[in-house]
Parts: sequence; structure tokens; C-alpha cells
Amino acid sequence: MTLTGGTHYFASGVYYFERPIVVSGGAQVVFGEGLHSGCAVDAQAAYASTAPKSHEITGKGATILLGDVATLTVQDSSVRVNRRVSTASTRGSEGVSIRTVNFGQSNVSVTIPADTVLLADGSTSPVATHSIVPIANSSPVSYRSSTLAPTSTWAVDVRLSGSNASSNRFIADGYVFVPNAGVRVTGSSSAYALSTTGGVVAMRLEHSMSTAPSVAGNYATGIVSETIQRRVRLSVTEDSDSGGNGAVSTAVLEVHSDRSYAINSWVIDP
Repeated sequence: MTLTGGTHYFASGVYYFERPIVVSGGAQVVFGEGLHSGCAVDAQAAYASTAPKSHEITGKGATILLGDVATLTVQDSSVRVNRRVSTASTRGSEGVSIRTVNFGQSNVSVTIPADTVLLADGSTSPVATHSIVPIANSSPVSYRSSTLAPTSTWAVDVRLSGSNASSNRFIADGYVFVPNAGVRVTGSSSAYALSTTGGVVAMRLEHSMSTAPSVAGNYATGIVSETIQRRVRLSVTEDSDSGGNGAVSTAVLEVHSDRSYAINSWVIDP
């Protein structure tokens, strides 16, 4: 998949790729709803005229899974991945922004255990044998292990040499887990923003920036713990119509000390 220029929004959920993803030409891309605003929100995506009848929007934020030969390449563009807040059926994606799929491998450099899939009932299933039926009466689909070579490939490859930080940035609010490959960030401009504050696990990690960003707060890496200042429950009730029909919308939010927030759940009844 190649996105060149324009604005793009991926609704909240889990995305699985088996081919390279390339973002270039100053494209503006936001994965999932959350702290970083995109060109749309989940509700607009769900009810758009071109939306599928049965969408797979879940929770808030997004997780990008890289299987087979999939990689993520960003070239002088803006990619922001909002922190994943999962649902009961997607609990294994909680807090994960990007990760490769691994069936398990061992070599002289490192041993990578096989992944497991966390199911809705709390049990687990080996990723190598797990499959789902995406549409009724269709054939089952399953994961493919990442085939990226540990010493020669970059699972995430970012170049930030643009002239404006608003279109020259890479922000992943959650965990980046690519133990079988590398993460590389390069750049020759001071007008950039880089933030990977959920932690990074990779075979290789390279940050080759020629200069510090012009705004000091535009470079952050490592793990930043966000203290939950308050958990808030908001409930809105719509009055019944003449037929006795009404609705209650309830959302549970976490507000952090740095003024960011996460929507833990949002339920509309009926």
C-alpha cells in the first residue's frame, strides 16, 4: 500500500498487513482516534457512504501488525499512531502501536518466542494455528510470520528531511515490538517531530538525525509513564419519543497528568 500526498484516516482497530506500507509526498496519516486528530473520526468513518455494512472499528487508537514481508516506510511525511485502547475481543492489542508477527525463531543472535493470540474469553491460541472467518461463509484467514531478515531489514524506516514539522513527523504513542528486524530514523532537517514513548524492542535501532529539532519537545524516545489523574464516566440520555424509544450513551475516559486522554469504553444502549 502506497499513500502519496493527501490526508488519510484509519479508523480505530487492528490492522494486519503482509506487504510494504509506504507513506510519502507529504502525506498526512493518522491511525485510530485519540490524542492526535485526523481528517475524520470513527463515527464519520463508520457512517460514510462508502463504509462497509459490517465495519471492524473497535476500541480507540490503532495497532499495526506486520506479517510476511510487510514493513512501514515513512518519507518526509506525517504518520501518527494513537495509543490503542482495546475492547474485550481485542485485548491483546492494548497499548501496542506496531509489531511484527512471529511464529518463533532461534539463531546465534537472538531467540524470539512464538506469539500467541489472546482470545475474548481470556484463553490463548498459538498464532501459527489461529484463524478467523472474516465474513459469513467465507474461507478462514490466518497470520503469516514476518520474514524480515534481522541483520538487513528495517521493519520501520522513517526519513524526516522535510521543511515543516507538521508534515514531517513520526509519532507512535504505544509500544513498538519488532524483535526480528530493525527500526531506523534518519533526517537532515531541524523541522521534524519524533516521538516513540511507549517503548521500542528491535534487533537494531538507529537514530541518525543530523541535528536536534528546532522545537526541543519534538524529540522523545524511551518509555514515558502517564499517571492517570482521573477516570471519568460520562452519561447522556436522549428523551423517549412518542413511541417510547430512547437511548443512553455512556463513555469512560482516563485523563492523564500531561492532559492527554484515552477513551476506555463507549456504549450506546439500546
